[in-house]
Amino acid sequence: MIRLSPRDLPGSAGQDSTWSNPAKISRKVRELAHRSHRALKADAKPHVPVSSGSEESRQDLRDLRIQLARLQQKIHALGLGGLVPWIDALKRLVETRLNSTEKEELG
Repeated sequence: MIRLSPRDLPGSAGQDSTWSNPAKISRKVRELAHRSHRALKADAKPHVPVSSGSEESRQDLRDLRIQLARLQQKIHALGLGGLVPWIDALKRLVETRLNSTEKEELG
């Protein structure tokens, strides 16, 4: 019997292999959905005085926006039609919230 390690399998190296595995895509969708929910819920609280936590929150939203953009590209590229409206709307929500927090900082 031949035994192969995961690194011996075709397409197992590199970032693209992550996106060809349905379980990994599903895990990434759940992770980013959960992070987005927490970030949007936390930032939706009534206006709280700006603190060092605000900058941390904005940085989290920026990171989330980048990761959502990558996931959005992959979902569109893979033609996962059922997820397209969801990822597009979620990315817009995060971008809107990030833009409003940055405007509050300047204003």
